[in-house]
Amino acid sequence: MRLAELQSAAATLDLVARLPPPASYCTHTARFLLLWLATLPLVLVDLFSPLVIPPIIFGVGWALYSTEELAKLLDEPFGRASDTQTVRRRRLQLRLWRRRLVSTVRGGGGGGGGGGGG
Repeated sequence: MRLAELQSAAATLDLVARLPPPASYCTHTARFLLLWLATLPLVLVDLFSPLVIPPIIFGVGWALYSTEELAKLLDEPFGRASDTQTVRRRRLQLRLWRRRLVSTVRGGGGGGGGGGGG
């Protein structure tokens, strides 16, 4: 009975892991950051010289937007669903490499793979 519960929990977690973040979440986050960065100079003008404010805005903006991109990467570590062709191609390359390795090991490994120079 515990094994069935564990399998059910694993299936549920797998479903959650495969769901991409909602597009509206990413859009609202980017818009909020833009609005916040656009109003930040109004606050900083009393604290810093006007010549220093643009580098501060650039640094803060870079840090926040790079953090947002990192969050997107962590949400989808293996890429989007549109990248399935690339994933399939890599799997095929790994399978071919594995077959060559296995055939080399079984065949004695001495010939350097001289079976068809294609």
